[in-house]
Amino acid sequence: MRKANPDSMYNKATKSMWAEDYLLSHRGDSLRGVVIGLMSRFAPYEKALGADLCTWTDTDYIKRVLSDVLPPATMTRKSNIVILRNYVAWCVDHAVPGAVNVLNSICYNDDADLSAYKRLVSNPKHLAVYLDQVLGTELRINEDCVRRCFMWLAFIGIPTGEATLVSCKDINFDNMEIVYNQIPYRIYHESVKALRMIAESDTIERVRGQFVHIEQRSPGNMLLRGIGDAGKPDIRYDTLSRTLSKMENEAIRSGKTDRRLSYTDVYRSGVFYRMYNDEVNGFPVDFSVIPGIFGSKTEDKTTIQYIIRKYRQDYENWKRAYR
Repeated sequence: MRKANPDSMYNKATKSMWAEDYLLSHRGDSLRGVVIGLMSRFAPYEKALGADLCTWTDTDYIKRVLSDVLPPATMTRKSNIVILRNYVAWCVDHAVPGAVNVLNSICYNDDADLSAYKRLVSNPKHLAVYLDQVLGTELRINEDCVRRCFMWLAFIGIPTGEATLVSCKDINFDNMEIVYNQIPYRIYHESVKALRMIAESDTIERVRGQFVHIEQRSPGNMLLRGIGDAGKPDIRYDTLSRTLSKMENEAIRSGKTDRRLSYTDVYRSGVFYRMYNDEVNGFPVDFSVIPGIFGSKTEDKTTIQYIIRKYRQDYENWKRAYR
């Protein structure tokens, strides 16, 4: 993954001085990427206003920006708000011109429903609409179709970082499932056409200037092979994510979508969608599996209960937004 770039922060000098103080009093460099990345995500909004976020006073605007910038996960949202409040308080204490501590009056979960609406999807059809908005409605055996499958694997439930390890042999269209690591994952109807096109083709369309060339896909049996430089059998999870993010930004600029979705966002959406289906069909929602589903390896009972409680809150926010 790329390192966070301090140059992307608005009012870099002030934020850099604060960051050094903050990191010294917390966990040092282990949080540097988190701090710089968080501040960099606010930069476009600060540039648009011509004002550092420590000077913002419009609480409604602040909530809208928080909704755009912060992820929907309750734990991450809360920790990000803590960092932001520390920055604003530091600016006030150090007499940064115009600094006011408005963030202290905003509850970290005030905008959870709106954020869930923008950062998650409600069902397979909803995801299909988003993918059409970002990648176009025409399905062809090309790199965009590979990217589409990447996001379908997220909703289906393939763990974050493992989508590039799914092979064509893992897919069974007769049974409508992917069996990966001996675990069956349901294939949704809306994903079948794209998955079948990529799983069953040894060639891929590549655009070179004004022309479309049919080329052999990279060797191997991985579902998502054949993207990037020709002849590379391996593809990187972060490369797919970055390319999709750029295409998403273009779709947002052109007014095609107002939604920002990462692989993790779509993965979370799929988990909540299946939970909701169980719930409405009379089956108990088992939150005890949540830490394992989201990759936590902790055995501390207090931490496990905390994770379960926060994800239960995320699930309720998702339901309020969509149900």
